[in-house]
Amino acid sequence: MFNRPLAVFVASLALLLAACPNEFGQGLGPGDEVNTPADDPYWCCDPDDPEGCTCTGYWHCTEGADGTKSCIQQNPELPDDGALGGWDCQYLNDLIVCEGDADEHPEAGQGGGWDCQSNGEMVTCERQQEEDDIPDGGAGGPYDCVFQNGGDARRCEQPGDSGDLPDDGWDCLVGADGRTTCRNEEPEMPEGGDWDCYREGSADVCVGNEMPDDEGGGEWDCQRNGEMVVCENDEGQNPFGDDGGGADWDCTWGENFLVCQDEDENGDGGEGGEDDNCACIAGASRYCDEPQFCNWGRQTCETQGNERRWGTCAEVDVLNGCQPGGADARDYEWNYRDGFWDGQVNDPDGDGMILMPPDWWYNPSAEDCAIRKGFCVQDMWDLDNDMDNLESLGDCADIQQCV
Repeated sequence: MFNRPLAVFVASLALLLAACPNEFGQGLGPGDEVNTPADDPYWCCDPDDPEGCTCTGYWHCTEGADGTKSCIQQNPELPDDGALGGWDCQYLNDLIVCEGDADEHPEAGQGGGWDCQSNGEMVTCERQQEEDDIPDGGAGGPYDCVFQNGGDARRCEQPGDSGDLPDDGWDCLVGADGRTTCRNEEPEMPEGGDWDCYREGSADVCVGNEMPDDEGGGEWDCQRNGEMVVCENDEGQNPFGDDGGGADWDCTWGENFLVCQDEDENGDGGEGGEDDNCACIAGASRYCDEPQFCNWGRQTCETQGNERRWGTCAEVDVLNGCQPGGADARDYEWNYRDGFWDGQVNDPDGDGMILMPPDWWYNPSAEDCAIRKGFCVQDMWDLDNDMDNLESLGDCADIQQCV
């Protein structure tokens, strides 16, 4: 494998934790209902209320470099509140239509405004779309909406000023620093054979041991070099085609996928924080988290042109002593309220604090352990509650330079 993908900082914890341990959930719990005062979008009812506590997630929206708007909502309304199994839901004309296994949804259609029909094995439920089914009630233009994760979340995208959306195969999200990161699980490669690919300048280069039947053809120029075959696509792939959607893209190949991130226009190296004139020091390193894997990572500050920014967050072993049962490991009271993750995690008692035990992934307890051991880390879990989960935290005296 050549390069690990760039660290991806997502706007939704649901996507971030898709491949992580399930020790704490994201969004609000099953069976929750809307009860949100307009003056406080992060309010939730009292779980100790004798009449019960039911709240749903709200739309969390971000804008991409190309002007697109992406909104994600956790735990949208489903027939029978999801019951025993997931639903395959879709926006169809002016309807919301969900299909599921009849055995897993025996009470589908009993209340909730859904019209449900069963053919024995499957049950199909539908209802009219309402304002709450579209971010901002549909204000600002049309949205393209899809359900994800068995109906546990839904995502709506709105084209930007250019009217462009990512090309097919690209999944794009916006990080806390405003930069758009797009991932393609099936990027284009030369036909036939096994290929190891990397980005060289603006070109995609793939190396294998078998010449394609058409000797590359199309966008690929293939040449034999000894026992190896080297194919190059001078144009390189990016999420928005020839013009890049108005953005410059920094792309990195993984083992069989491609991740592209729009160039940082602020020139702060993605460091974040209150002072935009801070940049990491070239050659410095810190512990980090790569949300697509959730394991511990380490990244080095790199010089790119006139800018310094954190490079790829490459996976590493758990810091000795921070693993479960380690000498320095301990439970951490993660007070997320008013920070970056407020409103995006499942907090059963609604007190704004979740007790995080040590684990093998880079969770809040792990970040705290590294800080206590005297290391500099990426504040992935916004332990200082300043709404910035890209900044450096801990012993970082030799990590960044501010002017």
